[in-house]
Amino acid sequence: SGEGAQEEREEEETSAQGEGAKPAPPPSEHGRPDAWDGWGDASKTFGLEMQHPFSQMVLGGSKTVETRAYPLPLGLLGRPIVLLQSEAGTAGVSGLGDVVRTGARVRSVGWCSFSEVTEYRDAARFGRDADRHGVGPDSGYGWRE
Repeated sequence: SGEGAQEEREEEETSAQGEGAKPAPPPSEHGRPDAWDGWGDASKTFGLEMQHPFSQMVLGGSKTVETRAYPLPLGLLGRPIVLLQSEAGTAGVSGLGDVVRTGARVRSVGWCSFSEVTEYRDAARFGRDADRHGVGPDSGYGWRE
């Protein structure tokens, strides 16, 4: 059975990424449920880690869909989200972890916003959108059954 990947689309048709199918990771002590009131708190700033070169592709407009194995919290739709660029690393493995310490190899490079979250349900649709999300069939971020 193929589980889908989440596809998040940016507000101005310049979105971000949906990743290959896999079960959601166990919650961390730093995770928040979608129903958490803080997602809608306008006084809070939220960031999204994105490895280079994907962050630059989003900012340049060539990557208009961001793929993740989890959905963006609905309270963040339409809100500015800071792009935190980390160096290219292992596909599917955050370079930051749950807590970002001073001196981490990450920098703020801009911001984006997302207008919707949808789910890729099959490899064919994921493949057809490759020009939008920038994930080729041989990428470590590609579709997984």
